[in-house]
Amino acid sequence: MTTLLRVTRLVLIWIEPVLYRVIMIDSRAGDDAIRRAVSDKPASFFRENVRHISFCFPSRLSEEEVQAFLRLCPNLVSFAAFGVRASGLPLVLQEMSQLRKWTGNLQDHFAGSGTIDLRHTFVRRLTHMDLIDLSASDSSLILGLATLAALTHLAVNSNVSVDAVWCVLEQCTQLQVLVHFWPEHSDKSRIAHEIGSGPPAEDVRFVVGFHRVDRLHDWRVAARGETGFWTAADTFITRKRRGEFDGVSVIL
Repeated sequence: MTTLLRVTRLVLIWIEPVLYRVIMIDSRAGDDAIRRAVSDKPASFFRENVRHISFCFPSRLSEEEVQAFLRLCPNLVSFAAFGVRASGLPLVLQEMSQLRKWTGNLQDHFAGSGTIDLRHTFVRRLTHMDLIDLSASDSSLILGLATLAALTHLAVNSNVSVDAVWCVLEQCTQLQVLVHFWPEHSDKSRIAHEIGSGPPAEDVRFVVGFHRVDRLHDWRVAARGETGFWTAADTFITRKRRGEFDGVSVIL
């Protein structure tokens, strides 16, 4: 029995860092587990192991708790936030020099200023932005995306008009990929016909995607090392550049 316990402990020591590489917290589970982990583990454990975090409506965690936990994880690579209103979050995220991928409602974290500040340090480091809250009415933000020299991959919702998408493609020459997301139940044939005959389709960087489940699901897939929509879009665009499709092809 002693040998078995020793082996079990060794396995736990080996596998626990892997389990904490991706942390997902929502209102149904995770809050209490995070509190216990913070009290039981040294700060070095989170610093060395956590690389991806998502917060989705963490109703039982205060803004202070969210920020305190994030400060324990300075080596984040990707972050997702849905329904987390934390005006102090940008100041915490700017301390994460390796953070490159954002998914969620960016507007929620600049509530005090009333607009998203694209000059913020953490925003200017991002290479991938999946903007859930961007709409065609955010003209200043759309134009401001062109100032983000590091931004190479952008995803927006179908509430962003095709004209606005075309504007982004024209303004943001640094972009390599722009994914225009539509609900899964959308009429794919109609969208392919309407968008395929418009200006965005002429740009090889433009891709239309459809939600399989939700955007948080897509984030989880990529964080776990599986093929997420960014990788799928990169591959699709590479094939377009090679001329592997007949005519205009935009549907991912």
